[in-house]
Amino acid sequence: MLEQFQALFSTGPFVPHGHCYLWQRGLVGLHALSDGFIGLAYFAIAAALIYFVQRRKDVPFRQLFWLFAAFIAACGVTHTGRVDAVVSDLLVVGVVEGVNGTAVYLHGL
Repeated sequence: MLEQFQALFSTGPFVPHGHCYLWQRGLVGLHALSDGFIGLAYFAIAAALIYFVQRRKDVPFRQLFWLFAAFIAACGVTHTGRVDAVVSDLLVVGVVEGVNGTAVYLHGL
């Protein structure tokens, strides 16, 4: 059981995105900073939606706003996870994108 858990979080045959950028410091930094700032913007949008829904009690379809805020926050987590994927493995990003896809699916229901 422990071996399966360790195998799940091992890098295995996957290489980080930095390999694709030939480990050029400026290019790796550009992508890491860009994804970080995009993630922060997504978190700010989600926070604004939550603040709006909590302050206004007359908003119709309140749960739809909550699901949309969860989707936007998941997008922010995806971009934040890509900062790690530049220098690390891609498994974390894959899991986060799976959570994001689940939020999109629930939003569509």
